[in-house]
Formats: sequence, C-alpha cells, structure tokens
Amino acid sequence: MNKTLNEKIPKKKGNRTLIIGAVVIILLAGVAYALLSGGSTDSSKSTKTPAGAPAAITVQTSSTDLSALSLPDNFKSLSDGLKLIPPGITWAYFANLKQGTGIEQNAIPDIDFYGIPIIGMLNSEYPDDSWIELHDVGKVDANVMSNAGADVDNILYTRPYIFDTKDKTNSVLALFRDSAANANAYNSFKSVLDIVDDENAGYAKINTTALPFADMSYFGLIKSGNDIKGEIAFRIRDSGIVPLTKYNELKNSSVVRGFRSYEVQKENNTLVIKMTSDLNNIISEAAQNYGIEI
Repeated sequence: MNKTLNEKIPKKKGNRTLIIGAVVIILLAGVAYALLSGGSTDSSKSTKTPAGAPAAITVQTSSTDLSALSLPDNFKSLSDGLKLIPPGITWAYFANLKQGTGIEQNAIPDIDFYGIPIIGMLNSEYPDDSWIELHDVGKVDANVMSNAGADVDNILYTRPYIFDTKDKTNSVLALFRDSAANANAYNSFKSVLDIVDDENAGYAKINTTALPFADMSYFGLIKSGNDIKGEIAFRIRDSGIVPLTKYNELKNSSVVRGFRSYEVQKENNTLVIKMTSDLNNIISEAAQNYGIEI
C-alpha cells in the first residue's frame, strides 16, 4: 500500500499531503456510513451538512527519541516557515513532532525519505501546482542523502532542507539569505498569525479556501496535558454574514458535547475560536461546524 519514494515524486501532489489522503478516506467512509444508515443526502438544503462525523483518528506518537533533537531558531513554527517561502500559496501546514499532539506523524514523510526521521516540516502549494516543502531532522547531519531524484530539487546544505519544484528554488534560497529583503508568504497572513499561538502548535495550517464570510482560515493544535487545545481563526471579508449566533450556540452547548473550554472572539476583521477537548472531538468540530480541512 505504501508507495516508494520514486513512485511518489512524479505525483508529488499526493505525496506532499499524506494526511490529506487519510482525511479523504475518512470523509468517504463517513458518507458511506450515512447512506447505509439512511442519512439524508438532500442537495436542496441551503446549508451544506456533513454526511457524518469524521471517523476517529488514531493518535500516533513518534518512536524516535526526540530529547536530543531540536528545530533551528528560524524554523520552529508555521510563521517561521512562511517567512522562508515566496508569497502566493493556496495553503500551507507546519508539523512539529516535538509538540506531540498525535497528528504530526501522519503529516510528515516516512523515515525512508532521508534515512533518518524528519521532526519538523512545512508543506505548501501554489495555484499552478508548484510546491515547496521544508524539512528538518533536528540536528546537523553530514551523512544525510537525498533520494528525491532529478525531477525536483532537494537541497541539504541549508537548515531546514529545501524540497521543491525547480521553479521555486531560487526564490527560496533568496529568502534563506535574507527573509526581510524579499517578499515572503508570512506577510499575506500576518494579521491572523500575530493573534494565534502557532509557536506552540504541533500542527498548524492556513488555507485560502474558507467559509463565505472569510478569505482565509487558520487551524492549530496544541498539546495541553492530556487534552488538546484547538484554535481556529478566520480573516473576515464580509462581517455582515458571520454566523455569530450559531457559533455562540456551539459555545453554550460545548460542555455537554465534551469540551472543557470553548471561546468565540470577534475583533475587527478577525474571528477566533478556541476550544479544549480530546483530539478527535476538536477535529470533528472543526470539520463539521467551521469547514476546516486538515
């Protein structure tokens, strides 16, 4: 079932987002369940309602000893990663195994990519299907070898490593040399990223596909004891259609739905929802009520 690296690279769109493939399977399973159990599929409804809750995600913990590994100062968060790639992305996510929410392992390539585990990764895509990934293995390792082949660039003398379509390499290298002097992806999302806590997120994603009232969304997961803190944010483009009544109703019913805390905050052109619960409850809430794709 697992493809080899050479099989993956020509179809990088599938390789870069292992977690997206898993979620697609989950959603298809939900649809099948709804049909078999008599769930409604009436397409005339004005509100798009998921056919069923996403199937439970198995929490995965890394078997790698991470105690001696650390990400470099320029690559500890989604914000950091976005400062190292050019603007124009449609989506990007950052995964950090050190934070350990249980979802990061699914978002990072297997150990066979370099022969040692990747512990931090930025994954991003552009409208023309070009893409950039940044990888870090938590230490300087002169023995790391690239298995990427000739169709893409995989640069190992930088930290983090660069893995991208060839048309993006020069722009990324320019940002590595001086991120302040060149246009970067972070500035396009700064107003939201300055509000959320992506610095402590094990998994954080931005997407320019969002609900009708917004032009982008953010989703982050933070380990908090035995619980997970979920953070959702939208940059509002039309404040007149933000369904605040619905979101406050979700907040008011949150305790009986298994949430330890639930906040809805709207300030200027930003809407932020913060919640604490288990991983599956947060992911289900984000997908069903806020249109968030992991």
